Amino acid sequence: MLRKGQDNLQNLEETLNKISEAMGTKNYEQRVDELKELEQNLAKSNLGEYKKAVEKQIDQELAKYGINSEDLDSSAQKKLTKLKSGTITDEKDLIETKNSVLDFIKFKGAIVKVDKLIKKAEDLLKRSVFSEIKKLREDIRTFISTDNTYHQNAYQEKKDKVQSALSKLENFSGQEQIQDQGIAP
Repeated sequence: MLRKGQDNLQNLEETLNKISEAMGTKNYEQRVDELKELEQNLAKSNLGEYKKAVEKQIDQELAKYGINSEDLDSSAQKKLTKLKSGTITDEKDLIETKNSVLDFIKFKGAIVKVDKLIKKAEDLLKRSVFSEIKKLREDIRTFISTDNTYHQNAYQEKKDKVQSALSKLENFSGQEQIQDQGIAP
């Protein structure tokens, strides 16, 4: 009996992780109603196990992005506290709270990622490492062209800094290519 409960919890955690990974993508947005219904059914089937899986998922997401609960805004902190205290007894409230907290974590994680890209660009430009600059330029282009809404929102928030870093990387790369061809810039 215990093994079956562990298997159910593991399956629940895997399903929640798949849904979480899809959050922010076009595929998720296209299937949001279907996924919400799936989550409601999962929560209804065993609310206690669902709560455990949600708490674990949130902790994993915080760790994934290197974010502490103190880094969350006050609204997300309150919701997380309410979630962990066990005062949420309705599956719809639990799902809404989980999604709200995960939305903020994923957005904050995208901000952390874009800040790291900008910092790395500044560092590589100072050290003039052409091969890494070329890769970083592509990484930034990939980040800003993704269909992930969290990445897009983070990009919009940091657009001036991202565009400035990208411009500097492209200008540096152009100078480096001219120097490689034996032509002074």
